[in-house]
Amino acid sequence: MKSKPSLDLNQFSNYELLVLEDKLLLQNELASEPFALFSHGRRVITFLGFFCFLLYLLALNPIFDTLSKQGNPLAIFLYVGCLCAGILSAQAFWERMGCYPRVMIRTALHYWPVTLTLIGYLVYGIKV
Repeated sequence: MKSKPSLDLNQFSNYELLVLEDKLLLQNELASEPFALFSHGRRVITFLGFFCFLLYLLALNPIFDTLSKQGNPLAIFLYVGCLCAGILSAQAFWERMGCYPRVMIRTALHYWPVTLTLIGYLVYGIKV
């Protein structure tokens, strides 16, 4: 059995380390194992999935109204399809977002008290 070559992380630049960390975090965030459920990226994917699900429901609202008035059970399958499409859309969007936005969002969620304070100051500054 061949052993993997050891990585000397001291030889990497800051950008290469950032990309490597992001790649490892993204791989774990898109996994379905329970250990990734409470990461910051998984929380963003959950929120994005709920948001995409609501967008799909709004877009298909006329079809849902027609099917519910007819009493058609096909509405249930369409509802589940919207839920699955929302989750898959959120994961695809998070994966294709890019390294820097993902790092910024993870950092903002990690330091959530500072983020909330800055948002409060911005809202107060806009009101005044």
